[in-house]
Amino acid sequence: RAAMVQAITFADLEGEGLVNDDDLSFATAQVNAAYAELRDLEARGGSSPSIAFLTHFLAPLEATMTSLENGDVDASQTILLGDGETAYISLVESLQAEQEAVQAAIAANTAAAAKVNGYVVFILTLAVPGVAVASYWFVARRQVKEYQLKTELELESERAVSRAKDAFIAGLSHELR
Repeated sequence: RAAMVQAITFADLEGEGLVNDDDLSFATAQVNAAYAELRDLEARGGSSPSIAFLTHFLAPLEATMTSLENGDVDASQTILLGDGETAYISLVESLQAEQEAVQAAIAANTAAAAKVNGYVVFILTLAVPGVAVASYWFVARRQVKEYQLKTELELESERAVSRAKDAFIAGLSHELR
């Protein structure tokens, strides 16, 4: 739209001798490039609700370009400021509504992610120390069992030594008698 207004203004000023052909050619090239980009966007638009408004905007834009190429600056201004402006406003409003919907979806996703993040932090805050305590409890329990087994083996060894000593003393005592 801005490129088209610039091209129309340059075409009007060229008639008065204030703009040379190179400036008008450059402005027209910008209009053609912008128009080609809009057509490409229309083709790639997919399921966007704004595509219908873009198509509606491109029709008066094309008519304005045709009038401008034919040298009818007044008709170009009339088309662009009439149907073109109405279609442009509709397109902008549609794009703004679409943008607000996308921003609302992003905000909802951000809120959901923050909520999940809160749950994860809470769980990790409890789970990590809980796992550490449980692991320590299992390790300590195993160490206690190992110590008990070791102590029982040492006690049994001492008992065997004591029994052997008692048997030796009893045998020695019997021999001495």
